[in-house]
Amino acid sequence: MSTFIKKLMRPARSLAGHLIPSAIQNRLDGIEQGLISAEIDRVRERMAAKHPEAVMLRGHKVHSQCDEDGIIAEIFTRIGGPRSKVFCEIGCGNGRENNTHNLVLNGWRGIWIDGSPKNIERIRKWIPDASSGTLRVLQAFVTRDNVDKLLSQEMGGLGFRDEKPEIDYLSLDIDGNDLHVLKAITAVDARVISVEYNAKFPPPAKVAMGYSAEHRWGRDDYYGASLQEYVDLLGSQGYRLVCCTVSGVNAFFAKESELGEIAVLPVTDLYQPPRLHLTRLRSGHTSSLKFLRDRLRS
Repeated sequence: MSTFIKKLMRPARSLAGHLIPSAIQNRLDGIEQGLISAEIDRVRERMAAKHPEAVMLRGHKVHSQCDEDGIIAEIFTRIGGPRSKVFCEIGCGNGRENNTHNLVLNGWRGIWIDGSPKNIERIRKWIPDASSGTLRVLQAFVTRDNVDKLLSQEMGGLGFRDEKPEIDYLSLDIDGNDLHVLKAITAVDARVISVEYNAKFPPPAKVAMGYSAEHRWGRDDYYGASLQEYVDLLGSQGYRLVCCTVSGVNAFFAKESELGEIAVLPVTDLYQPPRLHLTRLRSGHTSSLKFLRDRLRS
């Protein structure tokens, strides 16, 4: 997206409903969405020219931040489908846009954990019965010292009694100590893992923030770890990098023992640089928790 358009959109959004008529604002929003979609298409075209088998080419958005919903679906299609249909998302936000909202709508069950009381309050406003056997919702600030206890507790709420149950999918996005928390997780055995990586540092750069149990993201570049840090850590645990989102936010890893039809591609080709403006991609009207509420009540 051009610098001119970005500068144009910022005041337009801030003035919406005040000085700019809604028809004009809608037109500006449409221009922005068109530019975002066109940029995504160009990125995919470049990937397809080099790796027509790349998982990223199947990305799309339903309730995820960008193209994660389609990536998750494609990964499980290529590795033989889900087995337990159980997930855990640490850093679920307010639930309207995350990596697993769409999975619940498609018959999965799992755990949402977030450190923000406001986010959890918003979730419980729409799905007050969220501590059910389908979706466990917990407000907790996750650290490397409490993550296993929290996961074991919530997995027990889903009916799991095994010491280290296999789940299909683990998503981690806590804006800081992600690498350190990931190292500490032993309570579950995930077939597919996604992490937020700091795309400012392309491979083979190895950069990670120091651990701090009190860390709160300052909305600057000091968060998380570079993609190579995750590739090395998860590689030592038997996982391979299979995809990064077009926005350069999330990286997906699958167990090497069951890659199925996923081609192993170079890390440098899978890496995507930071395109954070692409997370403003929309999928229809504004996301809500209402379909999720209906599903949990049925």
